[in-house]
Amino acid sequence: MAIFKCPICGQSNSQRELRCVSCGADFHDPDVRALMDDPSAFEGDALLDGAETLAASKFLGVHAESIDEGPAVSKLALAGAGLAVAGFLVPLAADFQNYVFPWSMQDPPPANWFPLLAVAVGMVVAFGKKLPAIARGLLLAAIGLAGLITAPGLGVFAAIGGKSLWIMYIGMVLTGASVIQRLYDPQSMEARYGLIAGSIITLAGMLIPTGPAMQLLPAEMRFFGEDEVGSVVPLLYLWERTSRAHLTFFVGIFAVLPALLVTASAAVAWIKPGVWDHTGLALRPIAWLLVLYFPLQMALGVFNLMGWDHISHVLYESTYVDAKSFTQAAMAGRAKLMLLTTCYTLWGCFGLVTAYRAMRSKVVSS
Repeated sequence: MAIFKCPICGQSNSQRELRCVSCGADFHDPDVRALMDDPSAFEGDALLDGAETLAASKFLGVHAESIDEGPAVSKLALAGAGLAVAGFLVPLAADFQNYVFPWSMQDPPPANWFPLLAVAVGMVVAFGKKLPAIARGLLLAAIGLAGLITAPGLGVFAAIGGKSLWIMYIGMVLTGASVIQRLYDPQSMEARYGLIAGSIITLAGMLIPTGPAMQLLPAEMRFFGEDEVGSVVPLLYLWERTSRAHLTFFVGIFAVLPALLVTASAAVAWIKPGVWDHTGLALRPIAWLLVLYFPLQMALGVFNLMGWDHISHVLYESTYVDAKSFTQAAMAGRAKLMLLTTCYTLWGCFGLVTAYRAMRSKVVSS
């Protein structure tokens, strides 16, 4: 694949990059092409026409045209199935001492078996290439969203809150899908409307009172005297706990981060770009955090438990447990959730993008 330098900033780009990865210059724009040393090198298949030029961007390594043509959907389905298998196989310790594999658990929650359903659906989507693109996208989106909603059922094994804020999860997936489509098509008004709708749903999910309050907190926040048991407003309740102790500050901040991410993404994405998509450059890191929020939250939870070697025992759920055994078991549970939520969130967001782009293509062609 040919490599060329952007005539605006000098950044090296592959021939697939129709916008500069550094400054966002549109290589299909006549004014930009006039500055190129050899414009003929970018003719033919290397360039798309008109507005579709803007769709040549990529997000997390996935090109828009690859979604439209199908290969990306198959790869996402297979990758997600692999993550689901890996997550399913991680053993857990219900008492934070004795590990068992998922198939040996007594009275396991539905979330314990859900990865197997995800694997089955992933195989159907990956190899069922005769399925309409809309169906493939909706299947991935449905399983991804259902997986996120049921995943908190495993929280008891990871020493985190087991409350499913399902309204927030729906909003996060919709916002994530919309921000991806905005990066693929900077002029899309549908993507902007999706961002607004997703932001409203996410904020509603974080502002509607729910309970019990203790099920919203990970163990490290509960160790600092939290005793509320009634219904609370999740966003306000979690925000108040960010100032309780330095060990829980970043966990608390990350717990309320969705409210900031969806608001920022909607505000930045609403600005329509010109020749250079400068707002897209600002939006991209927000999109990374937004789409990968759930696995990153679990990764932070694993990291936050490292180094808790200054105590011998912890009191959790009215039971004293050896601190080392407790932290190791909780870290295993969070690592399991990190693998599973990576699968679920990518399927949810990219599944919606696939279905939307397929429906739009069908409408345009008709």
